[in-house]
Amino acid sequence: MLRLKNIHIFHLSPTWEVIHGDLEIDAGRISAIGSHLPEPGPGTEVMDLEGAWVLPGFVQSHIHLCQTLFRGMAEDLPLHHWLKNRIWPLEAAHTEASLEASARLGALELISSGTTAVLDMGTVHHTERIGLVLEEMGLSGVIGKALMDTGEGVPEGLIETTDAAISSAVEIGKAWDGRGNGTIRASLAPRFILSVSRKAWKRIGEIQEGRGWRIHTHACETPWENKTSRKMIGRTPIAYFESRGLLGTGMTLAHVIWIGRREVEWLAASGTRVAHCPSSNLKLGSGLADIGTLRSAGVAVGLGCDGAACSNSLNMFEEMRRSLLVSSIRSGPGVLTARHALEMATLGGARALGWDDEIGRLEEGRRADLIALWPWGDPSDHTDPHDVIVQEGDPLRVRQVYMAGRRIYCEGEYPGFNPADIIGKADEERRALLQRLGWKPSSIPVRTGGIHYRGDPPAGARG
Repeated sequence: MLRLKNIHIFHLSPTWEVIHGDLEIDAGRISAIGSHLPEPGPGTEVMDLEGAWVLPGFVQSHIHLCQTLFRGMAEDLPLHHWLKNRIWPLEAAHTEASLEASARLGALELISSGTTAVLDMGTVHHTERIGLVLEEMGLSGVIGKALMDTGEGVPEGLIETTDAAISSAVEIGKAWDGRGNGTIRASLAPRFILSVSRKAWKRIGEIQEGRGWRIHTHACETPWENKTSRKMIGRTPIAYFESRGLLGTGMTLAHVIWIGRREVEWLAASGTRVAHCPSSNLKLGSGLADIGTLRSAGVAVGLGCDGAACSNSLNMFEEMRRSLLVSSIRSGPGVLTARHALEMATLGGARALGWDDEIGRLEEGRRADLIALWPWGDPSDHTDPHDVIVQEGDPLRVRQVYMAGRRIYCEGEYPGFNPADIIGKADEERRALLQRLGWKPSSIPVRTGGIHYRGDPPAGARG
């Protein structure tokens, strides 16, 4: 049993209450929260966190850990050229070792910036390595092999027959669903409407109905995607999913930018989840998603950093802040607030993973996924401390991270792991991958994003 003492507990939605007190963890779950808890029992570890601000762990509703090695390798391109000329060839060159190195590098960045759970879309091969990394490094996740059985410009190494793609996805799902004491779940991850045949979509729907696995795909990301979809199948991706009965609470759609009123109504009525990826949408020039309208209609929206190759960061603080900036341009200031951004980064993400009964809030009985931030003084000193977290927060503020009560990050230390070794292996595998492609390896070491090794708090952060 563990008692986190002298902390400011942010309950977030729906009460937005902040209390000063203690939080107790027993067998991986929150067993007590309060300002006046009884004295801890014998054998309880007590840790005084000196006024830390404690939140639910961030939940990434859309990410590609297979792409972490590709950071900086696919710049200044729109989506279709980004995929065909850079990302698909790079993914096709992955081996088990390079994919594992990519996932480990991404996991370091996620952990040090406060993420505890992810919805990950793998590539076509070696998806098991992503599950292994999440399990070993203490992250929770819903994982799935990318399904691709058709598509223009897709490398031979990423195209499979429908039967082979579906069969391997099912085998991976059966092997990994429930692993890590229930912290790993399986999904079906058809890449997007243009790389998955109608036969495959039919099979995907049947498997979901039988097994209950989440469907995780991209939809309506660019005008090019919608135009090509209409040409191929006579309708937009979301209209196609609606016609096949695929929309629902068991489906998460990433991006969802280029949609109309009918699509919003279908998403809301069906309970389909949406993953908003503002940084990726901006970098690839895909567009400005109308998240205010989706939320007003009742659509559950989470946040995701997408991949390091298209957002250059796996940092949820940046994603929250950018979601507000995008909304201010798209719909006007105040349509999305800092509280909305925090909700999307926590409970909204949990809904996108189908895990909102377990994570996304700090409540007794829920899994103890939480982060402790170096404080900005007493929360009551601020007009709204939630604004402070979103507008001023960054990974340097993250002091500790827990997943299912396990401390996976503490003041720059990753218990059981040496960041330098992981970064060194990632650099080695990135160079080997580029050599396999015949591309000139860069002399610059692998780019590591926001990974932090040391636990020195920001100036004045002891509050």
